[in-house]
Amino acid sequence: MASTAVSGPVDLRPFFGRLFLAVRTKSGLSQREAADRCKVGRQWLSRVENGHTLPGVEKVVRCAAGYGVPIMELLETPEEIKLNQFMSDLEAAGVMGLTRRDQVILITQLQICSVRSKATSASS
Repeated sequence: MASTAVSGPVDLRPFFGRLFLAVRTKSGLSQREAADRCKVGRQWLSRVENGHTLPGVEKVVRCAAGYGVPIMELLETPEEIKLNQFMSDLEAAGVMGLTRRDQVILITQLQICSVRSKATSASS
């Protein structure tokens, strides 16, 4: 069975935006308060939450510490963000023909990256 070719990189900014917004909202913090706790700029946090920029590993670690949550919480899909919305983001990014198998592979790879990030931050 041939896998579907992806035409160009997948834009995950909207996905991470919803994750960061959900964690901040759950914590009951304003953007300013969250930015101060996470030691990031409020405008940067706004750009992430609105799906305009991707957070780097260093800032994911800072935000997890600032929110007092495990790194995985900023990388996993919380209950409010359903897999269907994630797949809609992928489709909007031009990955229309992604098979269910490839969807599972992509999500698994994202989770592996988050586990590696957690292991790296725990060892430092």
